[in-house]
Amino acid sequence: RLIAHAVPHGEAVWLHGDLHPKNAIVCGDRIALIDVEDVALGAAGADVGSLLASLVYRRETGRLSPEACRVRTLAFFTGYESVRRLPSAASIRWHTAAALFVERAARAVTRIRPLGLEYLPALISTSERLLDAPVELQ
Repeated sequence: RLIAHAVPHGEAVWLHGDLHPKNAIVCGDRIALIDVEDVALGAAGADVGSLLASLVYRRETGRLSPEACRVRTLAFFTGYESVRRLPSAASIRWHTAAALFVERAARAVTRIRPLGLEYLPALISTSERLLDAPVELQ
């Protein structure tokens, strides 16, 4: 299904490759990224989708309230847009769905993560909904 719903990647940009809050150091109004061994060129939506998938995972597993997920998503979008234009909504949805499936659902199985396994049907369902139609990422 991911291949059937693939979107054009657009301009290639530098990607962190493992973007999540633990790989960011905040100092005042500045952020530095660490753990950069996965840096590569690719679609901007890849890093955006990966970060959003981590928020959606936490929301789906009850570790983050829907409101907190929405606030963090909007804050991320605002910060991102202060530096560059966000990827298209279709690209963000596709990359979030892909990351939710590959980085969260599949890893729950391959790395035997009990929380992910418990919520596996919800994670797959959310990933599929992202592919089928615009759904609220927040």
